[in-house]
Amino acid sequence: MSTTPLTYNSDCVGRLDQIENHFLQVLVDRFTMRRLPCGINLRVEFDGSAYAIWNSSGKSWLRENAARQRARVENHQRVLEDFFSGKGPDSYSYTDANLPFRFVSGGALPVVRIDNENYYALIYRECEPIGWNLTNGGSDNRQEMLNPFITVERELREELIIAHFGRRQRFVFDMESDNPEDMPEHVVARHLWSERLHLPASLDSFDAVPTPIKWIDGPDSLDIRIGSNQRTVNGCFLNINATDGGIEIDRIVKIRVEDAAFLDGEILNGGLVGSVVGLFEVSRMRRELENKSADDRPMREFIPDTYFFNGLPHAGNGTLLKTLSEEYLPHVCKLVGSQERRLTWEAEPCKFDLCPATRSILTRAVNWIKDEQPPDTSARDSAHDIFISFPSEDVALADCVYHFLSSNTSKSVYFSTRDMRPSFANEIDRAIESATLLIAVSTRPEYLRKPWLEYEYNSFNVLKLSNRKPKHAGFISYVAGFDPKFLPLPLLVHKAIEHDAVQPSKSLQEILDVVNCDVPR
Repeated sequence: MSTTPLTYNSDCVGRLDQIENHFLQVLVDRFTMRRLPCGINLRVEFDGSAYAIWNSSGKSWLRENAARQRARVENHQRVLEDFFSGKGPDSYSYTDANLPFRFVSGGALPVVRIDNENYYALIYRECEPIGWNLTNGGSDNRQEMLNPFITVERELREELIIAHFGRRQRFVFDMESDNPEDMPEHVVARHLWSERLHLPASLDSFDAVPTPIKWIDGPDSLDIRIGSNQRTVNGCFLNINATDGGIEIDRIVKIRVEDAAFLDGEILNGGLVGSVVGLFEVSRMRRELENKSADDRPMREFIPDTYFFNGLPHAGNGTLLKTLSEEYLPHVCKLVGSQERRLTWEAEPCKFDLCPATRSILTRAVNWIKDEQPPDTSARDSAHDIFISFPSEDVALADCVYHFLSSNTSKSVYFSTRDMRPSFANEIDRAIESATLLIAVSTRPEYLRKPWLEYEYNSFNVLKLSNRKPKHAGFISYVAGFDPKFLPLPLLVHKAIEHDAVQPSKSLQEILDVVNCDVPR
């Protein structure tokens, strides 16, 4: 195998320390991986003298280079697929100076809970690789390369705008990183959507509703060193694909919305892309991903259950092809000032395939979730009147609440001490959907800002705001050891009861009084 280094095109490739703060993907021609008991670890090292691409021309140039070496690309891809599937040795070293990978992209696979069902939300991509894509993109700087989760969160906010026009609500994501809540491109996207949809009021004037969101940790990890700076990133899905020449760090994110419109907020050449957003029912996608043709080839066409274009929902098997051909493609070709994308799209025989990175994360997600025990179909899955939300540190206090209510009321109480990782926690969703009272139990206010707890009480609140709950449905906070005025805002406006450590039955009776008076079935 030749070791002659690739000659870089200076029009679209430059030294990292000279082009930082652009769209960035460093070109790495060596990295190592090792298989761990639960997942895979990737190690990458480079410094400021490394070469990087910073625009779409760079990606095209790399793609053309790979096309000239198709056999070598296919060989690398087979080896990578074998390693990720558990075949062969427990370590892998990549070295090929003529076929560098792009490091790093970050991607989010949204799992959206709507009307008691889970859907993958994917964005349609009309340029190579054509098909359904994650919300993903490249780094902006070295800080993001050291923590690709920042890129993951930024791309999710940029590419997925969720709103309800009738209720004038805009659903906002609460993130884990230090990203600012609004970046300039996000504000521009909302402004452009307001103009395109001829809204009587700007999306920015809509009520900002905290969206229930929970990141599902993956099994993989990344050790990254850039010069003297190094970091370990855990809880991700590694996505390394020779066909696309990319190294991507992906995460699964669960989102709860009701009766909402989905908008693509990507900006290109100062204009709004506004691509199609498809919703794919999770169980159906699992079956289709496992289904193969007679010659053992994977499926190449995936049609959404529903798709959104220009803020309106459409049946997936209806007008999708016509919408893309007659409405979307003319717009995006005008945006880029070229008909090349249309010609490439029209020549593609499988227009509704999954992009390589998307197929990889979906396949790994299916296997990751499928490894769990099947859900218990006992009484836990039936309807519940009361949902107890609590952090693991306060299971003893929550257990007191559960047993007191179970012994003194005929109402059904949901109480779970099980570790829900890595599932989509359908059991919890069903319990939240049926309950008319949520009791948040905690001994410290910061515990109530944990992702799972925020997901639970924000989910309950979204259902209430969308009239999926009766008017008397509500919240109680049951706290010990701190002043209720320090509760998170979504709980602060509701009733709080302080635990009486001397006479617990006295404060527990206060909960029961609320249950008997305010939550009739």
